[in-house]
Amino acid sequence: MSQPPFQSKIRAGDPLQVFLQAVAFHQAGRLQEAEQLYESVITADGRHFDSLVRLGAIRLQQARFEEAAALFGRAIVVDRNSAEAHHHLAFALSGLQRLDEAVLHYERALLIEPDFVEARNNLGHALQMLGRLDEATAHYQAALAIRPNYAEARNNLGNALHLLGRDEEAIAHYDKALAIRPDYAEAHWNIGNALRALGRGEEAIGSYKRALEIRSNYPEAHNSIGNTLLELGRAGEAIAHYEQAIAIKPDYVDAHVNLDGALRAVAGA
Repeated sequence: MSQPPFQSKIRAGDPLQVFLQAVAFHQAGRLQEAEQLYESVITADGRHFDSLVRLGAIRLQQARFEEAAALFGRAIVVDRNSAEAHHHLAFALSGLQRLDEAVLHYERALLIEPDFVEARNNLGHALQMLGRLDEATAHYQAALAIRPNYAEARNNLGNALHLLGRDEEAIAHYDKALAIRPDYAEAHWNIGNALRALGRGEEAIGSYKRALEIRSNYPEAHNSIGNTLLELGRAGEAIAHYEQAIAIKPDYVDAHVNLDGALRAVAGA
């Protein structure tokens, strides 16, 4: 069977030119063509660091975390002092819920490059998922010391403070995140969660609705409005929001459970 012309050209090309073409495709968003070319370079030279890292980045975009982790692991064998490779490997390991391993590689990236602000923020997030909230808070604060206008780190710091029960402080950081990025729907949703924890349900609903103004297909915001309405004794109104959450995300288990509870509350009223 004859090979497709594109594949034949890949195998016949000069490795440097093939790699440069892959980068051009990658930058243009032509990921399928880019990954084929990166794979051809790696087949010719299994230690081609840049191709391993760039193909790994595509696998991260595709949420193919196992393959991404393998590629970044190979890249680290080639260059053990690459902060970028350690950071990307840690991100892939986080996607696989291998959080303790992820922490080690984020820490390695920061040993190599202490001002690697994304690694600092992502290390904080991994620690937060492990329940190590005080350590997570310290890393978010360190990231913000390096880059004060880092909206994601500001939002993440708010989340850690919310989990620590420090909701007023959390809201202040969410507000700062929104000052940096006004269309940050998650920050509005998080303000709603903090306000709800403080017992300020009507204000929480307002924040959830602002999140929906930015992102209309935000199932968690609809679900949260439903929960808040249910707490306020307005089960009939809650039903519509649970139904909207399910319409957006049919496999949203929490919304299905909450809808059932709201229907029961209405039936029993």
